[in-house]
Parts: sequence; structure tokens; C-alpha cells
Amino acid sequence: MAKRGQNEGSIYQRQDGRWVAVLNLGWQNGKRTRKSFYGETRKDVQEQLTRALSDQQNGLPVTTDRQTVTQYLTWWLENSVRNTVRPRTMESYAELVRLHLGPAFEKVQLCKLGPQHVRQMINEKLAAGFSTRRVQYMHAVLRSALNSALRDSLVQRNAASLAKAPRVIAQEVKPLTPTEARLFLETIKGHRLESLFTVAVSLGLRQGEALGLRWRDIDFEAGSLRIRYALQRLKASTAESRKNRVNGVKSVTESAFHLVEPKTRQSRRTVALPHVTLAALAEHKNGQQREKELASSAWHTPVLRVDDKPEPIDDLVFVNSVGNPYDAPTITHLFQSLLTVAGIERHRFHSLRHTAATLLAVQGVHPRAIQGALGWENIAMLNRYSHFVEESRRAVATAMDSILSPVAVNVAVNSQDRKAN
Repeated sequence: MAKRGQNEGSIYQRQDGRWVAVLNLGWQNGKRTRKSFYGETRKDVQEQLTRALSDQQNGLPVTTDRQTVTQYLTWWLENSVRNTVRPRTMESYAELVRLHLGPAFEKVQLCKLGPQHVRQMINEKLAAGFSTRRVQYMHAVLRSALNSALRDSLVQRNAASLAKAPRVIAQEVKPLTPTEARLFLETIKGHRLESLFTVAVSLGLRQGEALGLRWRDIDFEAGSLRIRYALQRLKASTAESRKNRVNGVKSVTESAFHLVEPKTRQSRRTVALPHVTLAALAEHKNGQQREKELASSAWHTPVLRVDDKPEPIDDLVFVNSVGNPYDAPTITHLFQSLLTVAGIERHRFHSLRHTAATLLAVQGVHPRAIQGALGWENIAMLNRYSHFVEESRRAVATAMDSILSPVAVNVAVNSQDRKAN
């Protein structure tokens, strides 16, 4: 009989009469790993081995009885997640696996994972002081990974789906009031990034969407703006960071800017520009041109990753005084400093998006129009603004009363007279 090739597996019969098929899975964590299949007949184990070989050739995981949940999560990140989500999402998933899910399940075999293990993880994280929202996110990532394992027949059930995630109470949004919004814009008049905050307040762009704007996305003649990308800054891998330090590269370079797809399909949108925003952007463009001329050869054209390919981008709308893009923490810190100057309490940058939605809602703009302008996936997002929408409804009723109240009083009087007669 010809010798069986490498990774083809082997089949033999034990002394007790049972048949065994063994598949070599290579080296994992410094140890040779094999998968064994058992059956009463040679045909039984041959079929199991054939399926496993097919999975292996198609890049699907072939689990061993000793494979842990942590080992599977590591495989899942690299083979199922990396090329299907935005880079920042991948970074977030990997961080959750490294810091939370991996340590929690490193001794639990994938095939033996049960709802009780997931519930224990949830309770331990809540007891450790993590927010319900954060723990819910951990649960969601684990559930997604186990759905993939279920589709590949590596588990018989999704243990995370059987264990309830902690309930998160949606918080009432806290935007700037109309008075505060006007005060803020008055305070930053003449500031170098006045147009950035004007865009955020008037259009409700997410921070990444605003920082990812290019001049080619703005049509000054038509008075419109297209949202096509969002800017994200990702940390370098451990290996890249070590290489940078060895080469003496400053820590600020230990990250990469990416222009990525917006958060949802609806986020890719074109919006009309209010005159105040159009004027602010035109002034900003003129100011940026003056800075370019002043910086001369020191002006930098950054190379960003666009659709995961490096590309020089020389027309970002919001860059620093030498042409480099801004990262989110820098802008958030600046925003909060300007709020302090204006005498307004602390807010997240995202509050400007809430502010835009609120200003539109209280003016009676149709919910569908608000949904389109802000790029929401569904109109139910407006429910988070119920307090302000209710205020606008009462304002409408009051305005109607001021017009019709004399008529309403006369109708009520005449009605009472008719009843008396």
C-alpha cells in the first residue's frame, strides 16, 4: 500500500474493535495537535475524516476536543472578522477578546461551553464595575463568534444566545439647547476650526464623518455636501510599535489614519448646506490656502489608507497648520475647552449631532427628513428626543390656541346656551 500523504489523515482499528481516524492539524502553541474521530465501522470514521479534510482545505476550523473558546475566538478574529468589518471595529473586537473574553474562557473547551459559563462571565464583569453597556458589547461579540461556530457545526448550540445580556437603559440624549448652540457659535467666531463645529451643529455629522470630509465632497455652487468616508485613527500592531521604537520613530506615528466606509449604508448621503455653513466653509477654505502658502515646503500631504490601500490625500477639509489630519481625542479636548470658555457645561463632541437633530425636531421638520439628513438607519432614533419633540408639540398647540381661542370660547358658550334651552 502506498504511504499516506501528509495531512491526509490515517485510519486504523483498535483492539476493542472500534475504528479511529486521526487528522494532523499541525502545530498550535508549540504542540502538535491532532483530531480523532471514532466509529463502529471504517465507513463511519472515513466519512468524518473526509468532511474534516474538506473543511480544512476550505479554510474552516477543524476543532479538537481540547480546543478552548479562547483559541477559537483568536481564529475567528483573523479568519471571519478581519476582512468583513471596518478597521476600528476589528480593533475593538480584538481588544475585547484580549482583555476580557479570552481570559474568561481560556480554560473552557469550545464543545463544552454552556450558558452558565456565559452568565458567570457577565456577573463577574458587572461585579468588577464595568458598565452594563460595556458588558452587553462583550456578550454581543461572543454571540457573534458562536454563531459562526454554530454555522460551521463546531458547537451544537449558541451558549451566548441562551444567556441573557444585561439590560441597558437608554439614556435621554443631552444636546445643547438652542440658546447654548447660538452662544457656542458666537464664542468660537474667528477660531481656526469654527467651520468644523459649525458643520457639526448644523448638519449633525459624526465626528469621523466631519474629519473625513474632502474638498471634492463639497459643491459650493449647488450648496451641497456628500458624506462618503469617515476618518479613523488605528493603533499600530505590537510588532509595528516595537519596530518604530527601535528605529527611533516618535510615538505619534504608531498609528495609521484610515478613510473608511461610514457607519451604515444610510450614512452615505448628500445634504444641503445652510447658508451659515456654506459661508463658514468658504472662509475656512480661503484660510487653509493662506496657511499652505505660508508653510510652503513644510506643508504635508498625508498618506491615508483608503479602502485599505495607501493613498496621498491632499484635500482634507480639516487639517492642522501643516496639513496633517486631526484625531478624535484632539478635537474632543478642544471642543470641551471651548465650551468652558463659553460657560457651557461639559458635553461630548457627539452632543453636537444630538443638537442638530433636536434643532430640526423643535422646528417641526418631518421625521423622515431628519432621518435622511443625519443618516439614521431607522426613524425610531427620533424617540430618543421625545422630551424635545413633546415640547415642540405643545408649542404648536399653544400657537393654535392663540389663534382660535376666541372662536373656541364662543363655541363653548353657544353650546351651553343650547343645552339650557
